[in-house]
Amino acid sequence: MTKQFPSINQAFMLILLLILISIPAAIPSIGIMILADSFMQSPVLSENLKSFGVLFSYVLTMFWIIKIAQAKIKKIHNINVQWKFKKLPYQLIFIFFIMTLALVILTDPLTELLPPMPKIFEDMFKEMIKPNIFSFLTIVIAAPVFEELFFRGIVLEGFLKNYSPRKAIIWSAVIFGSAHLNPWQFVGAGFAGLFIGWAYYKTGSLIPGIFIHFINNLISFVVGVWSKGELLTFYELFSDKMVYWAMFIMSLIIIFVGVFAINRQYLYPVKESMN
Repeated sequence: MTKQFPSINQAFMLILLLILISIPAAIPSIGIMILADSFMQSPVLSENLKSFGVLFSYVLTMFWIIKIAQAKIKKIHNINVQWKFKKLPYQLIFIFFIMTLALVILTDPLTELLPPMPKIFEDMFKEMIKPNIFSFLTIVIAAPVFEELFFRGIVLEGFLKNYSPRKAIIWSAVIFGSAHLNPWQFVGAGFAGLFIGWAYYKTGSLIPGIFIHFINNLISFVVGVWSKGELLTFYELFSDKMVYWAMFIMSLIIIFVGVFAINRQYLYPVKESMN
């Protein structure tokens, strides 16, 4: 019996293809940046135009890879990808919201264990996080929607049909973290991928993942704009470290209680693999 596309190896090939696609997709963005630097007299308009270029290239890249994956599934299995947007109780969305805040705090110490980020990456993130509508749309709106469609709606959906739920969720998180192409984002993205993958498996819906992704990226965007691109962690934001560690312990409790509550009352898993 033919395995559902993609397998783990095929998913890594999709990530490689995603990287390759991003190269020609970046050409419009580069052209817009050159235009902004050469002809825009207003710094504000110049920054807005550059952020628009980033948004355009990002959407083009993600749209392209999703269409390629959809075509592959259609060719191999003769089926169309069905996006799962099952409506969920508001109480469940609230639980996911609180758990997302807790997860952001819990991943902070792990990021702190990594060596300092090289300046080239710092500059790249500063260029991405700008206080304008196009930067907001890229990070807070486009990324949660397109990445959830691809990483959960296609990659994890295929994994859940090929492997055990545990293996599917873990490997989808590894692939999600790897797609960010740097260790500083791999940690946060990897743990977020585990959480979102688990939420997708339990609910059979993309809505929790988009919502969790949205909240996580909104926090990153607000902190990045507020700190003028300094990429501060929550540990650095709190002058009183006792308050931070109290919040850390509280976050652990929230995660355990949230997992227990969802496992107990909201068990709607998607179809599991027979393997």
